[in-house]
Amino acid sequence: ALSGANFVVLVTEPSVSGLHDLKRVHQLVKKFNIRAGCIINKADINPGLSNDIKLFLEKENIAHLADLPYNEDFTMAMTQGETIVEYRQGTLTALIKESWEKIKVLTNQNKIK
Repeated sequence: ALSGANFVVLVTEPSVSGLHDLKRVHQLVKKFNIRAGCIINKADINPGLSNDIKLFLEKENIAHLADLPYNEDFTMAMTQGETIVEYRQGTLTALIKESWEKIKVLTNQNKIK
């Protein structure tokens, strides 16, 4: 449901289908005239396609929020019923928090905690 949204976070993976789906969803977001940012999940599994995604983001004026590396902690957190931020403090948590700070700036919500 995009109606009423003022910002959309797109999440993709560096695969042919990931890039294709990103482009399709972005067309919908564009139709609603909503600004967007993108997180590339498992960005390190295919550096070439990650770069292609970044070029697409730049071309379409989509904010690049983060490159999250492949990490089995995501699965471990899910099996524990926790978010990755609750599960373990580390690089992933820092990247996610950094993404949140970027989103707050992009949506002029710097004062939201």
